[in-house]
Amino acid sequence: MRKNQEPTCTSLVLAELKGSDDFRTVKQLCTHTQLSSNRVIAALCHLKAHKCVDFVSDATGTWWFATVETDDRCKTVEQRAPETKPRTPRKPKAKKEASK
Repeated sequence: MRKNQEPTCTSLVLAELKGSDDFRTVKQLCTHTQLSSNRVIAALCHLKAHKCVDFVSDATGTWWFATVETDDRCKTVEQRAPETKPRTPRKPKAKKEASK
């Protein structure tokens, strides 16, 4: 990897699913990738939309697995540059006063 580059959350989740020989839950993916559950779920939803992963649900939970042979993404980004300083929040809009 180049300087100031890190792997994307989507590439980490997909690599974990491809590398495992078993189904994984969101909690297991969070543990293995060191990502928050929000990031893992967002990555899984993106990958599911592009047919890279699929899931099986039963009484014990939802289990995810990789289906890379049906991947229909035209572009993949393996690395991203993290932000060095936080973004400034938007200023709240001024409220309009009601006419009397």
